[in-house]
Amino acid sequence: MNKLLGILCAGACTFGFAAMASSTEVNPQTCQQVIENSCTKCHGIKRICTTLDKADADWSAIVADMGRRGKLSQEVQDQALSCLTSADVTVKGTICPQK
Repeated sequence: MNKLLGILCAGACTFGFAAMASSTEVNPQTCQQVIENSCTKCHGIKRICTTLDKADADWSAIVADMGRRGKLSQEVQDQALSCLTSADVTVKGTICPQK
């Protein structure tokens, strides 16, 4: 019984931490600034907006690669990744108003 309780608690804790990690709020205006100041130095906003629907895993690899090429800090990369993978339509609408 104790073993089962321990397994259930571990699972609940893991699920809780995963839920907290994925529910990070992003500010639409901050996202717009990060994308404009970092991504659009090399890419047009149209290119970014047409690829906004990529899977999160794709964005992770893209941001890491572009961050290395553009010599972006890890903080900026993390912010860009949060913005590009946000499920919040307000964020995407702020980044790509025409979308």
